[in-house]
Amino acid sequence: MIRRRARSRAREDDHNVSGVAPRVHHVIAELDARGEIDSHAAMCLGHAISEGHTSAIDLVLVDLRDLTAIDAAGLELFRVHSADCQAHGLSLGLLISGGECHDELAEVLMLAGLRSAIA
Repeated sequence: MIRRRARSRAREDDHNVSGVAPRVHHVIAELDARGEIDSHAAMCLGHAISEGHTSAIDLVLVDLRDLTAIDAAGLELFRVHSADCQAHGLSLGLLISGGECHDELAEVLMLAGLRSAIA
């Protein structure tokens, strides 16, 4: 199951001279991946990630904390979309939790070249 959320985070700019702090908004698209990511789920998730390229998104964050399994298609999806997001000036983040199975997931993601995407 893929659930989408979008949020905006504001940050004060440190270069404020006039006493009025401008806000810089960072728009984050969050995608929740639950269960298994097989070839069909990877295709659906890929379309959701691609939607971030056409909007004012700074970060596409994929929440993998409820992930139970991922196959080669899922790993390839993240590898390809990480490079694609960078080419479009945004970041892809993969959120995983602690625990033995997620430690294994982190290791697999790093072996796939996705170390910088792990949030």
